[in-house]
Amino acid sequence: MKTLNIDAEPGQIAIDPARTAIVMIDMQRDFLEPGGFGETLGNDVSLLTKAVKPAKALLGWARKLGMLIVHTREGHRPDMADAPPAKVERARANFESAGLASFIDLREGDIVEAAKTFEGPIDFVLFDIWSHVVRPMLDVLLPRLRPGAVLGTDGGGNRSGGYEAMFELIDDPASGFRTMTLPFKGGGLELTLKL
Repeated sequence: MKTLNIDAEPGQIAIDPARTAIVMIDMQRDFLEPGGFGETLGNDVSLLTKAVKPAKALLGWARKLGMLIVHTREGHRPDMADAPPAKVERARANFESAGLASFIDLREGDIVEAAKTFEGPIDFVLFDIWSHVVRPMLDVLLPRLRPGAVLGTDGGGNRSGGYEAMFELIDDPASGFRTMTLPFKGGGLELTLKL
């Protein structure tokens, strides 16, 4: 492909689209919208939202040229122990405004360590966490699962990608589980019953 000249500041840039990538950094609601983490940092997010329309146009142009596009996003440890306190407080406020605060026990820190303090018996667990954390969590919770307890594992229908250790346990007839996959788009939901 031929070289393109792009008007830019402080001066024109020549690029070869086949050898150039567009890197979109942190174009997430949490950084750009009112009430998000970006605003809690003191950013005037009304200025940031003005970047969305030009960014969308840039991405459309780059896609038409077949350019590589790389999106980055904020990431945290799988147990969210490194989440900024403002995010935790915003979650608590959201639970409160939704009338759910009395039903949710939000804990900060290492989730596997926190699970060691959960009281039993436990009737229901929804694993909507990083796949490789599911088995360590299950090992911690197992002694407190009531017979008849239901486990839901989001994405567990893949049976791979980090879920192998969980399936090693729940597929073993001696473990006392029965499991089935609800085949939803995106990996499904593994529904498991403790016998």
